Amino acid sequence: MTIQHLAYVRASRGRSTQLGVYLLDLQEPVARLPGCLVFSVESLTDGVWRLQGRWASSAARQAFFAAPLLQEVFSGLLRDGLLGSLECQSDQP
Repeated sequence: MTIQHLAYVRASRGRSTQLGVYLLDLQEPVARLPGCLVFSVESLTDGVWRLQGRWASSAARQAFFAAPLLQEVFSGLLRDGLLGSLECQSDQP
């Protein structure tokens, strides 16, 4: 059984392009993580980005959430004032 998650990331006002740079930089390294089946980053509307992942197991998904790369990117988003809001959804606990 695969595990999926979605994250909707909204940029701070007028900062969508800068937010996208951070998020798109995640795509390739996350796709190489053990257990990652698919990982994509997509701009939905001005200021809203969707991160979608499919994982081989819940342990692989949890390893992604704990990955230093993810922590560094979201720390940078907060530090640079780019993150307006974040909503995460998953089909498994």
